[in-house]
Amino acid sequence: MIPPPVLIKAKQIVVKCTELDEFTDEINHIKNGMHLPKTSTLVKLTPYLDNEGVLRVGGRLGIVLAEERAHPMILPKHHHVTTLIIRHYHQQVQHQGRHLTHGRIRSEGFWIIGGKRSISKEIGKCVVCKKQRGKQETQKMADLPKERLTSAPPFTYVGLDVFGPWMVRTRRTRGGQANGNDGPFCLLAYVVGLSI
Repeated sequence: MIPPPVLIKAKQIVVKCTELDEFTDEINHIKNGMHLPKTSTLVKLTPYLDNEGVLRVGGRLGIVLAEERAHPMILPKHHHVTTLIIRHYHQQVQHQGRHLTHGRIRSEGFWIIGGKRSISKEIGKCVVCKKQRGKQETQKMADLPKERLTSAPPFTYVGLDVFGPWMVRTRRTRGGQANGNDGPFCLLAYVVGLSI
């Protein structure tokens, strides 16, 4: 589904404001036709400004792919808008993990600086993911009762586990149905005690 032009324009404005907050020096260098300083985090991306003034990743894929995919918009890693975008697309991929979230963000036309770490950090805070991927708990067994540990004659302590009532057998007869036993049933009987 193609988003309406109003949403595309709104996305560009929000990203442009975010970039102005974080990459002011880099944008000024690009506008003046200067090379980016070597200390900049954007040097390896060879960024450029598009017609709307949005900072995008450079490269040679523009002929083959659409601009959104070939030249995604650059987002800083420590910004509230970036956090909201990560959360939004993480929910859209049904909490499937970092790889699918990162792929969805890139396919939607965003490039996050240090994206792997930022996405992993946000997924680590996700309550749904914590519940789904939580560490399995182990039950600690209670202490054994004293009857199991002391010497006693046979049949001094007897335990019995029962369940039911359950219908065990139903069969057709000439006059209708005949029901089998439907009382409580003995599942396990154990005798506790040591012979002396």
